[in-house]
Amino acid sequence: MGESRLPLRLFLRPFSRIFLRCSSRSSLPYVGVLLSAGVVSCTAILGLDELPLRPACEGCLDGSTPQDSSTSVPPEASPGDAGVDARDSAPPPCDPLKLATDPSNCGACGRVCRSVCSAGACDADRLVEVAGAPRGLFVAGNTVYFGTLDGTTATIASCPVAGPCESPKVERTESADDVRLLAALPTMPASLVFSVLARPSGETRFFVCDSGACTAATPLKTEGGVVTDAAHVLVSDTSRWIFYTTATTAVAYGIPNNFSQIVASLRGSQLLGHNGKYLWARTSTGFQRVALDSPTLAATSLPLSDFPDARQFVWNGGATTLFVSNSQTSTCAGATADCVTRVGCTLAPAPPFFGFDATHVVYARGTELVTAPYETPCAPQKVLAEASPALPVTGRSIGLEASSAVWIETAGTKTRVFRRAR
Repeated sequence: MGESRLPLRLFLRPFSRIFLRCSSRSSLPYVGVLLSAGVVSCTAILGLDELPLRPACEGCLDGSTPQDSSTSVPPEASPGDAGVDARDSAPPPCDPLKLATDPSNCGACGRVCRSVCSAGACDADRLVEVAGAPRGLFVAGNTVYFGTLDGTTATIASCPVAGPCESPKVERTESADDVRLLAALPTMPASLVFSVLARPSGETRFFVCDSGACTAATPLKTEGGVVTDAAHVLVSDTSRWIFYTTATTAVAYGIPNNFSQIVASLRGSQLLGHNGKYLWARTSTGFQRVALDSPTLAATSLPLSDFPDARQFVWNGGATTLFVSNSQTSTCAGATADCVTRVGCTLAPAPPFFGFDATHVVYARGTELVTAPYETPCAPQKVLAEASPALPVTGRSIGLEASSAVWIETAGTKTRVFRRAR
């Protein structure tokens, strides 16, 4: 065995600890909803309950430039990166006398906080940290599922919300240009829906598989080209669709009957959301409303004035549809309503995304994380100060579990999942 040497960065850590946090947020309209460059070159991937903002590229599933693992710079080599944390490689020694305020050992040795430790309690617990950029997060039961892209390695993974999760369970890994988690349904076991933009063919493959059985799963559907937008639409317990759009077409793929149908009116559109009765989408000239209970998926054109400054529609399977925009958050009564009549309230700044469960919503408001009843989103029930998640890279990035709010963030070249009691 050769001589063991202490790495220089570990030797220098006591003299140059860095505690930086990435909490950049932005809220832009779609030329309005999308960055204008993204509209020109690559329609953004937008699910039924999300609003990612990201740069554009040609041939990217989510509008971002695929990372090149050969040029990626490790966080340790970029002290100016806002995601770098000197605690990432190895925690400092635990001092039992400092457990009340030490964010690396908060209340107990080895318990790492998001940023602040006060009276032995974290502002938010770091559930897990992995390499790569985040590609969506969903909570199903007591488990959080998330996607990441590290260079050309696409991964779907999971962790128990209660922790600990030093090594997340890998549900699926692929060599790919991109990956996107579209849904995690709280079945037993959980049903995962995700898409993979594959190498070297450039085709997009969709997977639907049970948690624990995705490694050997074969693609449910393959599109011979780049998908620019995709969404999972759960109409009922027995009826659901994967809608996806490309530059030249739009397809509705029925599950479990594996029935494909062209929906020409949605070609190249941005999918805004649904409420079990209608699916809404935005095109370059206006809105389209697709009747989900129609055998032909009949579409109706709507003027832009019907949904000014539109972002997304969110539905939890109940009697209320949530309509989120830059200027206002509104509710529509009834799952079969088409949201022509809305009851609005103002949230400032407008949240870029919502998480939700059967009874509540959760969203970022400044530096706070807010939970509120689903039917009255502007009436905060609980405010989790200093726990606001950063803006997602792509896909839904926040979820609710019975006792916790869970979210995903970018930290330099890494992805972190955090948890906070609700």
